[in-house]
Amino acid sequence: HQQIMLDTDDIPEKEKNICEIIKKATEEGKKGVDYEEYKLGDVIEIKAGKFNTKDMNNKGNIPFYNASVNSIGYHDNYCFDGDKYILLVKSGNINANGIGSVVFVKNKIAAVSDILMIKNKKKDISINYIYYLLNIIKNDLRKTAKTTVGLAHLSLSEINNINVKVLTEKQMKKMKLKELFDEVDELKENLENNKKEYDKLLKELFKNFQEDSDEELNISIITKPFKLRKLTNNLQDLTDDETQSESEDIKEEVVVTQKTKKDKSMSSDSANKVKKIKKVIKK
Repeated sequence: HQQIMLDTDDIPEKEKNICEIIKKATEEGKKGVDYEEYKLGDVIEIKAGKFNTKDMNNKGNIPFYNASVNSIGYHDNYCFDGDKYILLVKSGNINANGIGSVVFVKNKIAAVSDILMIKNKKKDISINYIYYLLNIIKNDLRKTAKTTVGLAHLSLSEINNINVKVLTEKQMKKMKLKELFDEVDELKENLENNKKEYDKLLKELFKNFQEDSDEELNISIITKPFKLRKLTNNLQDLTDDETQSESEDIKEEVVVTQKTKKDKSMSSDSANKVKKIKKVIKK
């Protein structure tokens, strides 16, 4: 658990540092020598999700995304698939920090039309570079959003037409960006693996407390946002300090649910077991 919290703190700082390195290098560099300039649509492929929120049925094991970089449930069908690609939030509440936010995903994903799948069009521009590029220009993207009754929408034409700067391969090697990308990728992979292992250990721990044959309790870890800092999904905007919104914190929380055969309420004995489990976890 301690390693999970350390990585949760470390990843956003490393991502922010990479964004600052790229932004500084393109601002101080010379076009045609240190970087090339493109329209975003020249370097990425875009595909919109196809589902509606009401389609989510929680019957399968495919993560379901609804105008957020955090999945909200599961589905038995998918619209995106790949080894590694980006999800971008195209629409949402104008006052929220979600619009323009991106997250890395892999394998099958179900998503609503407010979510865009982003892949690299030019093979010499890596999907990792595009991820950090999208974080750097997030505020510029948000400025192009059309608003209606509190909701904001990014149009595909505006996304495709925004100007972006891509460092040359020589500059990337000079700043060892690939090594920095790989370091963050490894941290993220370790974080996910540690969360799965932690979840498994919690469930094993719970089995030692469970005795009632008429009551089944399930324990799992969920990720809930709290104001302060957010993991990797909403990096601080590096383009406009005045419009930076407060970032959020990701905090691990143990959640215990129940399935009761006799009664819908949790027995006092089981409630006491849950308290004991949480005390052990906090240690």
